[in-house]
Amino acid sequence: MANPSCMPNLKLLALPVAQMCILELYGDVLVTSPLQFGFKKKLSTSHALYTLRRTVEYYVNGGSTVNAALLDLSKAFDNVHYATLLQRLIDVGMPVGIVALLARWYGGAYAFVRWESCLSTCFSLSAGVRQGGVLSPVLFNVYVNSLIQKLQRSKCGCVIGSEFLGCIMYADDLVLLSPSLCDLQKMINICVDEAKCLNLKFNAKKSCIMHFGARYMRHCQKLLLDGNEVVSVSTARYLGVLLRAGKSFGVSLHYMKSNFYASFNSIFHRVAKFQNELIVLHLVSAYCMPYLLYATVLA
Repeated sequence: MANPSCMPNLKLLALPVAQMCILELYGDVLVTSPLQFGFKKKLSTSHALYTLRRTVEYYVNGGSTVNAALLDLSKAFDNVHYATLLQRLIDVGMPVGIVALLARWYGGAYAFVRWESCLSTCFSLSAGVRQGGVLSPVLFNVYVNSLIQKLQRSKCGCVIGSEFLGCIMYADDLVLLSPSLCDLQKMINICVDEAKCLNLKFNAKKSCIMHFGARYMRHCQKLLLDGNEVVSVSTARYLGVLLRAGKSFGVSLHYMKSNFYASFNSIFHRVAKFQNELIVLHLVSAYCMPYLLYATVLA
């Protein structure tokens, strides 16, 4: 168990207000790449999708074909290695005292398995950020930021002007963009190598390759993810939309309309007995319309 003298600090750190104070005081050293759109103020999935679209359109309008690799990190939040995370925090300039407090907090984490009325013996946790913690998303961003930095230094992938746009990340959802398949393979290899250093692993079965541009239907060389072939697909789900490969960047509107009608039918079936139309309109507006309005920046 943790040192008893540390327990008051650990209990205090577990409070959301204490974690928010750390963010307020040291948020400037926890800044990560602008290519990471997840868990940041004034940024959402729409910004990531907009960046993806504009990057693809820039190259397609110039006559190039953009190859996109949608990579899946397996249980990324549960596999954050504590020792590596703490070293990352020291590297970015987090005060040693705060890092030591976080080390004690995470080092004192225990869990057990419940099966019906039976409980297993307690075991210590050595990986995984705290679920629901205010600090957890920011710590995860710092943890995986080196992956984006190594991709930037590789000089592979899409670039507009002097801005590198070869990768777009939203939390653990990663997309690699490159007009060259050879460069895309190099970028995938960089991701695999860095993921191993971070105690993370990519799932080739849930990853895929898409092509946008005039030559999107041409037979291309196979791309490998940690020795496993990544399949090329014509459609793929990404951040709530269904991307569609083609001569230009596209999304499936049918997918969005299907979700709208499914939600509408479910609500209308339950509230049809109510005579107050305002109630029905409010429910449709709150639970159905977002399916049509989501990511309208892509329309």
